[in-house]
Amino acid sequence: MDKEFKFLNKFRIVSLIALVVFCFAIGEMTAILLTGLIYNVNYIQVFEMIKEPSHANRSVLILLSCFSTLFRFMIIPSLYLLLTDKTSLRFFWISGKVRFTPMLLTIMVVLTLLPVTSILIDLNYRLEFPNWLSEVEAYFKNGEEKAYHLTSHLLVFREPKDLTIVILIVAIIPGIAEEFLFRGIVQSQLQNILKNRHYAILFSAALFSFFHFQIYGFIPRMVLGMLLGYIFYWSKNIWYPVIMHITNNLIGVLGFYFLGSKITPDSGNSMTILLMFPSVVVSVLMILNLKRILTSIAIAK
Repeated sequence: MDKEFKFLNKFRIVSLIALVVFCFAIGEMTAILLTGLIYNVNYIQVFEMIKEPSHANRSVLILLSCFSTLFRFMIIPSLYLLLTDKTSLRFFWISGKVRFTPMLLTIMVVLTLLPVTSILIDLNYRLEFPNWLSEVEAYFKNGEEKAYHLTSHLLVFREPKDLTIVILIVAIIPGIAEEFLFRGIVQSQLQNILKNRHYAILFSAALFSFFHFQIYGFIPRMVLGMLLGYIFYWSKNIWYPVIMHITNNLIGVLGFYFLGSKITPDSGNSMTILLMFPSVVVSVLMILNLKRILTSIAIAK
């Protein structure tokens, strides 16, 4: 009986991962086809624009980015679960209102963790593969370079309205959509399967980071995913991790807006290292306080 139970759990976990892969594949295909229809270009031309963004119509890439995020992370998963298991979506409408104090603390934690995040990004970027995996390393570095060029082409600010557009497509929409899938659906279902909140949070954070397909950002993104996971677990409210996620993305957008190409993967310096200890201490104290407040609010519901 115990073996059957373990096998069933493994099958459910594999099925959940397969669902994410399915949503990504169908969502991306739908986004490409819809973008092509709206701009009257075929899907091959859209693929070429993704590969060579510097020669692409930026409006096409903006619309494609919006569609891709919404279909992969929200629309396709929602349609699938509406047909198979509506109760899996209940987190979205029972979350409740957002309180000002925990919301402010959630934003402040992202800011106080900036030195830690900077060092983690730097360490992850310096990751070296063994010689026998040199081809794999070259493949990942090539993928990182393409992703950087695509993002850089989206983060172009020619007019004042461009900042608003970029904040919407890079910070707000991904912040809502990614939390909907990885915390609201994946983490919740993993917790039901594993019966262990820590494993569920760790595994969903790993999937969250992996499905960004950027190996040189895997560690800091996974750490962020774990923090988002615990905040969702403590609060039972999807909007607190959404706010944290949007804040984190917004910092990146504003950093690029004000500093532009001055931001590099190895931008960590001695000042950042000096700030590491106070950053950790202050952040831990704030997270503990946030846990206390969110837990009490969740219990009082």
